[in-house]
Amino acid sequence: MDAGTPQRSLAHPALKTRSQRCEAATREDESCFGVRLEMVRALLDAGDLKTAYSEAQQALAHAERTLPVDHADIGAAASLFARVMDATGGYAGSEGYHRRALAIAEKRLPPGDPRLADAIVWLAENLQHQGRYFDAEQLQRSALAIREAGLRSDDPAIARTLTAVAAALDQQGRASVAEPIHRAAIQKLEKRVRADPQQLALSYAGLARNLALQAQYDAAEPLFRKVLALRTQATGSNPLAIASAFSDLAINLDAQGRYDVATALHRWAVAAYRAASPPRPADLASVLGDLAGNLAAIGATEEAETLYQEALELAWSSQPPGHPALSRALNDLGAFLASQKRYRQAGAYYKRALGLLEYKLPAGHPEIAAAAENLALNRLALGLHADARPLLLKAYEIRRALPPSHPDRIAGAWLLGWYLSFRRESPQIVRSLYAEAEQGLHERLRMFKDHSSAARAETRRYRPVFRGQVRVAWELAVQR
Repeated sequence: MDAGTPQRSLAHPALKTRSQRCEAATREDESCFGVRLEMVRALLDAGDLKTAYSEAQQALAHAERTLPVDHADIGAAASLFARVMDATGGYAGSEGYHRRALAIAEKRLPPGDPRLADAIVWLAENLQHQGRYFDAEQLQRSALAIREAGLRSDDPAIARTLTAVAAALDQQGRASVAEPIHRAAIQKLEKRVRADPQQLALSYAGLARNLALQAQYDAAEPLFRKVLALRTQATGSNPLAIASAFSDLAINLDAQGRYDVATALHRWAVAAYRAASPPRPADLASVLGDLAGNLAAIGATEEAETLYQEALELAWSSQPPGHPALSRALNDLGAFLASQKRYRQAGAYYKRALGLLEYKLPAGHPEIAAAAENLALNRLALGLHADARPLLLKAYEIRRALPPSHPDRIAGAWLLGWYLSFRRESPQIVRSLYAEAEQGLHERLRMFKDHSSAARAETRRYRPVFRGQVRVAWELAVQR
């Protein structure tokens, strides 16, 4: 969660007054155009996405009416409008504006100009949100090459880009490849005489999440605690940045089964976001869902359900259709109801979550695969076995774009194989699916440096893959 920029948000009323004076801005009045863009940034920081969208759209239209097609201000307005669209979850629609801003920057700036890297990074982040992780990684590497060639070796922008490259690798399931890049980013920052504690916190958080992806929760915990310490000690630290650190640490403790310790941290994060001014409803909905999950795990199901409902109502009333906060809230409530064996109620929420994601995201987005799989499992729980088939096939086809060692691809191949085996369908196809899952698992286990607790946990997690292989081999032998 981005904690925002409080200084700009506090300046919002003054900016609004200046913006109103610029309503009749002419082509020559460049200062007014800058005020309009600053106003949009303030609205974006404040979470007022509806007004930010309208203002950004008007700023771009004004620039297009009054300036040459490749003017730098059109590029700036297109980039800002794209970022507002991103904030509403409209990643597919904003991609073209990001590319337009980049094309203008490439035309106006000399090759290798560090400012080009900014436009490349915005486009990379957009593609990352669309689930196009490999493309995002390649763009981040391009930005990294530009910054390494044009900036001092200890410039924080280089460390930020290293962290972004590593994050794109993490999302491809290549956490072991990403880990040394995360560490290199931290090393660069720590070499600086006056390292920015907030930037250090971001890089340490990236490494901590990387280790958590590798199931090294105990190794990740001290790093999450370091992030919390850095943000707490930083001069002028945003309280919401601290709340985000509490939330990350609590989630890590949950993953270790230390729910009782995590509960207080979750509650602290929720309290901070409830007190946020201006309100940040999407982030509040997220931490409410995290607290609800923690409470459900310790048996406090009545309070958990109330919080899940509150998170959904908050997301529904404050976010546009398709916003990630809304689909997450629907999915979280569905998962909770399924855990309570209230499958019919759960199915309605799963179906709505999938519908919203399919409406807003590209057809091959990993979140669509996850939502389709959740609904398929719900159909199976209700005994509607035939209804699960197209959903499992959809999830499997989407996940085939991931590397073979990605946990979601392994799980998708195994689950489809299990379903076909359960339905007594196509033993040869079942065998190939289990073989695909097993191959991915072996590749994943080779990423671990030794037979650590994380590696052993990973092996235990995929025991059904090996059992399925044996069962289908036996069935094929019997048929012969």
